[in-house]
Order: sequence, then C-alpha cells, then structure tokens
Amino acid sequence: MKRFSIIIPHRGPQWQLDRCVASVPERDDVQVIVIHDEEGLGAGWARNKGLDQAIGRYVIFADSDDFFHPCFNEFLDKIKDETADVIFFNADSIELETNKPSWRANHINYTISSTDPEWRERHLRYYFTEPWCRAISMAFIRDNGIRFSESMILNDIYFTSQVGAFARSLKAYTDKCYCVCNRSESTAKKKNDDRRLLDYTRETAKANQLFIKHHIDRHHSRMFRPMFTAFFHGRFSLARKCWKEMRNAGYSTSSLLYHLIRYPRDLMKLVIRKTKAGEWNA
Repeated sequence: MKRFSIIIPHRGPQWQLDRCVASVPERDDVQVIVIHDEEGLGAGWARNKGLDQAIGRYVIFADSDDFFHPCFNEFLDKIKDETADVIFFNADSIELETNKPSWRANHINYTISSTDPEWRERHLRYYFTEPWCRAISMAFIRDNGIRFSESMILNDIYFTSQVGAFARSLKAYTDKCYCVCNRSESTAKKKNDDRRLLDYTRETAKANQLFIKHHIDRHHSRMFRPMFTAFFHGRFSLARKCWKEMRNAGYSTSSLLYHLIRYPRDLMKLVIRKTKAGEWNA
C-alpha cells in the first residue's frame, strides 16, 4: 500500500504541470495522480476524481502551477509513521510571472509560527481554507464522506471546513516544503460574473452552516461580499439571488439580519487579522 497520494488538478500550461510533477520525489511509497480538466469542470471536480483513485494512507493536494521544495522528500520520511488525521506543513510563495517573493503563503507562515498552541490549532482548523500544505488521512476522509464542491470558485472552502470540524487530531510542522505561485489571472480572482458571485455566496454559506450545526464559533463574514458587490453595481436582481442562495443554505431571515448587523465588526476583525498575517497584497 502507498503511504502518500499526491493529487494534482491540471488545466493550464504544460510546463507548469511538468515542473510540479518533477518536484515530487520519486519514491515507492508515493502515488502521483494528475487529473486533466480538459472540459473546464473545475478543480473541485478534478480533486474528487483524484480522491476516487487515491490508494495512499495520506492524501496531499497540489495545484499544478505550484511545486514542492527538495525538503519535501525528508518531510515525507518524517511523517511516514504519523497517525494524526491531518498533518500541516509550511510554505513560501513567489509571483509566477517574476519569481519575486509573494504574500500568498503569509497566512500559513503566521499561523504555524504562533507560540500559542490553542490559537494555532483553531486557525489551522477553521481559518486556513486552502487544500494545500496538509496531508489528510484517507481513512478519515472516507469515514466522514468528505468531498469537494464542484463549483467554479471556492470549491475547497466546504471541504477544508469539514476537515477542520471533524478531525480528531492534527499536527503542524514548520518545514517549508511547498511553494505557492501567485498569478494575476487565477480563477479565484475572477469573481465578478454572475455564476462566480453566486458560487462564492453558496460555498461560504455552506461552510457557515456547518459551523452553526456543530456549534463552532466561526463565521465567514465574506459571505456577504458578492451581494454587496452586486448591489453597489446596480445589479439588484443578482443581489436578490445572492440573498436567496444564503436562505437556501439554511439561514433564516432573522439570522441573516443578525449577521448583517455584525458585518462591520466582523469585517474590522478580518482586516486586523489579515494585516497581522501580512496577507494584504500591497
């Protein structure tokens, strides 16, 4: 049986995929799964296809435009006998076009370097929403029926929220084994068309409802961003659709009004947290 399955969704330049795959150490205990999204079905769809094929004890996700550092081989040796449901590791980041240092990994750097273990665990569970920089037990994923949303944007937020909510144990290592490549044309940055705004609303609302159901004190205030974006651009029909998506996710009207009242405070807390973590792209 393989120890590790590395899943790489791909829809982009071949050289980026080649670099990513070449950065994976050649080991007998590593399975590399590349899912080509030729029809544009989304990274969530591709990652789910990868999960269907994974045979490793742990699964690790990588984006095809990112890559692993050479220390990743040593890190795999370090964790090969681990039993935690989730194992986090660190990253650095560069701008894809220039290879200059980027801000994209600052939040994971800030979290993993915290000397407060309770704060670090909470933020790794509920605030770090990207699927990379973690090895997740396949038995844990299957036992809890955890899958990615097959949306065009934020397909990972509900997945990582479930992982954080259900994991019985996690560990965090400071090893910087992964490089996140920031690119200006990434899918996550194209949020203004109707489908992406509605997907953004639905996926954050689903994650919030998960937290409410399991009595977790976490709420993504950014759920309201698409509705406000649509409203302030005079797209009132789209704003109403965003509101309906939140209602369909399980919010009552009174609950939505409550969170709307809290929104300025939550937004300020988000600004403070992101500023401390150096997440703003100056």
